[in-house]
Amino acid sequence: MQFSNYIFWDTDSTALNVSKHSAYIIERVVGYGTWDDWNKLLDLYGYDKIKKTVIGLRNLDLKTLSFLSLYFDLPQEAFRCYTFRQSNQVHFPY
Repeated sequence: MQFSNYIFWDTDSTALNVSKHSAYIIERVVGYGTWDDWNKLLDLYGYDKIKKTVIGLRNLDLKTLSFLSLYFDLPQEAFRCYTFRQSNQVHFPY
């Protein structure tokens, strides 16, 4: 697994198990990776595994959510992070 070094800045990437830590790896690559990292991720896990995983993620930024929504041809409402964000109340900004 040769993703960009900065994706796993806080983790020893050599200690990651590709099958055991798949959700963590997918979340980091879609959130911080490059296009080359994305293609490596597709080769490693495949379209269906990535789709199933990203739908269930709790935290994705809006740009990543928009990309994944278009890529997998799903409405943003189908992603857990979208509905989770809507249910979190924020304090009134003064």
